[in-house]
Amino acid sequence: MKRIARFTGLTIILALLLLGSVLPALAGEPEVGESSDGIDLGAVQKAIEAKGLKWTARETSKSGLPPEQKDRLRGLKVTPRSASAGTVSPPAALRAIPYGTLDWRNVDGENWLTPVKDQGNCGSCWAFAASGSVESLVNIERNDPTIDIDLAEQHLVSGCSSAGDCGGGGPSAALDYIRSNGVPDEACFPYRAANSSCDPCPNWVERAWKISSWSWVEASLAERTEAYKWALREYGPMVVGLYAPDDMFYYASGIYEPAFPSEVGQNPNHAVLLVGYNDDERYWIIKNSWGEGWGEDGYAKVSYGVLAQCDYALLADGTDGPDIPVIPQPTVTVNPDTAGVLAQYRIAFIVQSALTVNLDTITITFPPPTTVPASIMRSAITVNGNALPVDPVVTGQSVTMIAPADIPALGQCTVVIAQIAGIRNPEVAGDYTLDVSTSQEPEAQISYPYEIGPQVTSGIQVQVLNQAGEVSPNVTIAAYSDTSQPPVAWYSPG
Repeated sequence: MKRIARFTGLTIILALLLLGSVLPALAGEPEVGESSDGIDLGAVQKAIEAKGLKWTARETSKSGLPPEQKDRLRGLKVTPRSASAGTVSPPAALRAIPYGTLDWRNVDGENWLTPVKDQGNCGSCWAFAASGSVESLVNIERNDPTIDIDLAEQHLVSGCSSAGDCGGGGPSAALDYIRSNGVPDEACFPYRAANSSCDPCPNWVERAWKISSWSWVEASLAERTEAYKWALREYGPMVVGLYAPDDMFYYASGIYEPAFPSEVGQNPNHAVLLVGYNDDERYWIIKNSWGEGWGEDGYAKVSYGVLAQCDYALLADGTDGPDIPVIPQPTVTVNPDTAGVLAQYRIAFIVQSALTVNLDTITITFPPPTTVPASIMRSAITVNGNALPVDPVVTGQSVTMIAPADIPALGQCTVVIAQIAGIRNPEVAGDYTLDVSTSQEPEAQISYPYEIGPQVTSGIQVQVLNQAGEVSPNVTIAAYSDTSQPPVAWYSPG
């Protein structure tokens, strides 16, 4: 009996060991909704429901990353405040004023912010927040929301500055560097999402943007929310630090608050751009650097308390940089410019970023009343006098073509679409615009309005004399011409 018992016990132990080695293999990859950091989507959703929070969790472009990559995305390093910057705070008389709402994406009907970016697998949130504040400030200070400079975050991440790298850094040090040295545009030093040596373009100094100063926003905990709102109105978007818990990677929409008690009251670990607020629902609007696949197209609403507990806000002031070229709107010439007829279109515009032959594309999008054929031969289109290498791609109202030649930045581009392409003018006369975009500048340029005139008809009444020289009352000859049809002439007796 004892031998059997020992054998049975040994068998159980071996079976358990075998089962332990087999189960992981049988389990395979984690199921959808489960993350390797131990907080899966289901747990977050249950916590949101249990606490009655007002935000929605789902899988995002960042929620499935392994823990070490998530940690890297939160790269804010909080350092003691140096004496290199001053402080600002609202005057006492303004601290109790209700501010209502503000969203720098829609002030006077214009978006004053630059597009959302993605820091990639690099702890450079601090660099993107700092550059984003300067980019938006350029638009605001010049009262032109279309400037949208694109600064080179890689310049800050690289060995050019000591503000930080992909292991983390500080926006304060980044703004110190921008004030003293400036940062060039993205084309001068493209982003790599990796540490690098300092190797921007040779003329980066001439292309650099600087600020005259930057300041901390200072206020007590009780007055911090009102101080931040005041600063947003007075100065524009500003850098803030917040604590980004693991559940924040699942944020899809709504007003974010931490779903788990252990994630409340922590020190800030992530830098973002504060761009607005809503007093009615008591939330901030932040612009993140995790791409448009996270949150509300890269933005998030976070409750007032999320920022108030962190006491980390700084703003830039006084931008200065190279002369900003005035990019005129595309011009369109239509021939003939008559409603309802086949026409040649000549579109002339300036490319903001260089286009590479046989690589980059140009897209012309016609207004819906225009009839665009399902396909167009390449022989019907030229770009700066050059024939296309392949047939263009027609998608709905858009015609996309590959650049048949190199076009330098700020170079002239003229696209001519011949009448044989089969594009027919709108049937209704009026002023129209079309959109022009490139693979380097996907945000469309809207053309100056071009006029489509009414169909032209003309009638000629002719009196016919009889042999006696008298006007015949019974014969009328009329001539009719329509530019969309061959001329027609006829006569009708009586």
